Amino acid sequence: MVGYEILHIQVKMKNMTQHYSSVAEFSRFLSSKKKIWRRNVHANSVGSKRHYRDLIRRQVRAFRSIFGSAEVPKAAHAASAGLWTSIPFDQMHIILPAEQHRRSERERETDRDARRTLRRAVRTTLVGDRGSLELVSAKNVDAGRNSLVARSARSGNGSIRGLYFERLGVAVVPPLTSEQVQELEGEGLVVMKNEPVVLDRPTPEAGSQSAAYSTWHLSAVGIDATKPRRFTGKGVTIGVLDTGIDQSHPEFEDKNVDFCEFDQNGLPKTTAAIDYDVHGTHVSALSAGRNVGVAPEASLAVAAVMTEMQDGKMIGYDAQILGGLNWLASKAGRDGIGVDIINASLGSSGAEKRYFGAFLPHHADGRLIVASIGNEGDEGAGTHLDPARYDFVIGVGACDRNNNMATFSAWGRTYPQNGDDHKPDLVAPGVAVESALPQGRYGCMDGTSMASPIVAGAAALLIEHNESLRGDSIGLKQRILELTCALPTTAHNRNAKRFGRGRLDLSLM
Repeated sequence: MVGYEILHIQVKMKNMTQHYSSVAEFSRFLSSKKKIWRRNVHANSVGSKRHYRDLIRRQVRAFRSIFGSAEVPKAAHAASAGLWTSIPFDQMHIILPAEQHRRSERERETDRDARRTLRRAVRTTLVGDRGSLELVSAKNVDAGRNSLVARSARSGNGSIRGLYFERLGVAVVPPLTSEQVQELEGEGLVVMKNEPVVLDRPTPEAGSQSAAYSTWHLSAVGIDATKPRRFTGKGVTIGVLDTGIDQSHPEFEDKNVDFCEFDQNGLPKTTAAIDYDVHGTHVSALSAGRNVGVAPEASLAVAAVMTEMQDGKMIGYDAQILGGLNWLASKAGRDGIGVDIINASLGSSGAEKRYFGAFLPHHADGRLIVASIGNEGDEGAGTHLDPARYDFVIGVGACDRNNNMATFSAWGRTYPQNGDDHKPDLVAPGVAVESALPQGRYGCMDGTSMASPIVAGAAALLIEHNESLRGDSIGLKQRILELTCALPTTAHNRNAKRFGRGRLDLSLM
């Protein structure tokens, strides 16, 4: 019977254009054939399972050879109308790799090995013997898909479908019971709900409609010393996790800007650039704007992950942020191989393990992460944010034009704790910093969100200056920390734990 099916498929392949006019039609055909093939698997030898998978792959390859690879995302393979019940985004759970797993030699394993490890644990806990588990790789999902995480709609069938962020080793799955959460955590995995993350919003000032702008922040970090050597960040891509970008602003004229917006499910929504606030445009220009940016010729890859206004604050969901992180590592940047640097002017507090296992693979790949330390320093130590608190991330605090620490700039212990290590690692201008706003405007903002992209831009200059630092996140971080100067001894600067190595100083390059 299996041999007959192979022959039948070969006939279909020759006349495929006559049978399938759309992805939906192909999916319906494939679903009907899979039922037949699955019965054959149970009726034949152990090797039939391999034949079953091969039959599916052959059909998909044949379809793609005619209609193009972008026409059939893998997410469509198992999709059949009425067979799956989609899960609302606020009911999903997220499973992250264990911290010790990422810290060990096994962090060098392939994406396939990591997926197999996670899949085994999830299948054992969630599915059991009465269903199947499908983890769809995010890299195979095109923009515009409304949902993916789902349960089987058939009674008695325990099958589930989840989204897998292959470059992070993270899965998004249907809701778990407390017992299932405990079982997965017993395996060393980190489990969390898909919850909102609030943008640690800086203090804005009114934007000007004129073309006038101040660049004191560039002078303060010694940018003039780099101009004779023509360092501009050319050939380097900075990734930005934020509210989006107004690509039409003059600061981004003729600039290579890669963009993708993610929805609350962690799925790509659109590649048409937009800023849902002003924050993302302001931040992006400080890194790579033509006039106000530290690295004016660096390319940008912007993931819009904070896209909803709630109670006057911009929020995004965990799955959104993880979707953006995965894209920055896999599809964004030059040649679609990922960015060189990631700026994260966002974060959460009080949950050290929340993103640790998701950001760490970027570090393992040699991708530097720069993050704002937070704006709650007025409340004392320990209000700093992750990922800025992580030991492999450059956490950035804020100072003013007089080299005094901003009173709002947060600080606290490094995670994981190592002796008396504290964050931030260094500081940069973050008070009354002028940059781009949507609709061609400029305006000032206060916040560590402004300081972080300045350091990210500096990292781009260093990669351009020394190509060996590309892909060497440890060496690049160390080099940046060498380019610092001590802050003056003032009443604002009495606590050295608040400013780390000091202020960024590019005149030392």
